[in-house]
Amino acid sequence: MAEQVLDLQNGGAFPQADPALIQRATDPLVLNVGTPADFAAQFPTPLDPTEVLALCEDITLWRNIPEELTGLQTLTWREMTSLAFTSGSSWITFADGVCPEEYTHDGSNQTLTLKNIGAKKSLTLSDIKHSLAVQAAGNGIMNLVGGFPSGEGLPGTSDAATFTREAIAGLKAKEIRLAMTLVLNGWDRLLAVGDVDVRPLEFDGIENWVTSGNGANADVSGASGTISAGAFDRFLSQYCARPTHLFGHPAAIQELLSAYFQLGFAGSQSIVASNGQGIIPGFNFAGFINTGIGRLPVIADTNFTRTTVGSNFQSDIYALRMVHNGEPLVYRATQFPLALTDLVPGCTAISFQCWAKTALVIKVLCAQSRYKALFQGTVVSACTRIG
Repeated sequence: MAEQVLDLQNGGAFPQADPALIQRATDPLVLNVGTPADFAAQFPTPLDPTEVLALCEDITLWRNIPEELTGLQTLTWREMTSLAFTSGSSWITFADGVCPEEYTHDGSNQTLTLKNIGAKKSLTLSDIKHSLAVQAAGNGIMNLVGGFPSGEGLPGTSDAATFTREAIAGLKAKEIRLAMTLVLNGWDRLLAVGDVDVRPLEFDGIENWVTSGNGANADVSGASGTISAGAFDRFLSQYCARPTHLFGHPAAIQELLSAYFQLGFAGSQSIVASNGQGIIPGFNFAGFINTGIGRLPVIADTNFTRTTVGSNFQSDIYALRMVHNGEPLVYRATQFPLALTDLVPGCTAISFQCWAKTALVIKVLCAQSRYKALFQGTVVSACTRIG
C-alpha cells in the first residue's frame, strides 16, 4: 500500500483527491531497534514512594494486659498462704469454761525484677540530610504501610497493628517508626513466651508463669482428645478461685468457641425467607464465651505456642483471674514506659534507642490455671513475623 505524505510546498493541504499530493511506497519491514545504552541513566524508573511492610505482627496481649507504673526496679509483694487453727481446723469448737483454740497464719514474699527491652539505631548525619533532600525533590520513600495484624477478624484478637499508614520525614523518622514497631512486637512476644530461666535477660511470660511448678493449676486431661465444652466447663469449676479471662492462641480459642456452639444434628437448624428460599447462615464468634461459670472474655494472641500432633495441633488455654476485689493480679509493671531516647551523638553520626523497663506480674498462682488440649487444624505460616 502507499503512505500519504503532505505537500508542504502547497500550504500543507491534505485533501484526498489533491493531485499535488506526493505518495511513496511504504516498506512493511521494520528493522530491529535497540534501546540506547544510556537510556536507564537518563530516564531511571521512579521508586514508588510507599513502602509496604510485608510482615505479620501481633500486639494483642500488650493491648489487653493493663499497665501499672512504678518507680521501683524490683517488686516485692506478700501472699498469705495459710490461715488455720494451731492444732487443725477441726478445733473450732470448744467446751464451756475453756478458751477457744489459738490460730496461726503464714505467707511468703514474692520478688520480681523488671527487665530492659528495646532497640537501638545509629545513623550518619550525611545519610539523614541526604534522605531529606531526596524527599524534597519528590523522590524516595515517603510513606510506610503497616504490617498485617495476625489475628484480624478472629475472636479475642486485636484488629489493629502498631500503625496503619504513616508519612515519614526522612531516614531518622522512618527508623524510629520501625524501631517502635519492633519493640512492641517483641514486648508482646515476651508477655506470651518469655523465659527467664533460659534467657535471663527476659522476664517470664504467661506460658512460663502459669505452670504447676510455680503453683498454678494444670489440667492435661484433654491433651489426647479433641476439645470438649463439657470437659472444659468441669475444668473451670473444679478450683475454688474462678477465672475472669481466657487466654490462648487464636486457633485454639476458635476451636473452643466452636465446641460451645452446637446446632444439633446436621440440618436441624434452618431459616426460610418469605419467598420460600432457604438461607444457609454463617456465624462469627464474639470476644467472649458463655461457660458454665458465666461469661468470660477471650484474649487470643498468635505468640502463644502451638505444637503439631499428626493432623492436629496441641496448645494451652490459660484461665486467669485478672482482678480480685479491686486488686489487679495480672498486669504489666513498668518503671520506664516505652519512649524514644536520643543518645550522645558521635562526630558525624547520631544514635537513638526505643526502650522500656518492664515485666509481667502474675500474682496468686493458685488462682491461675492452664488447660492443655488437642485441637483440629494444622500449624501453618505465611508472611514472616516481625522480630
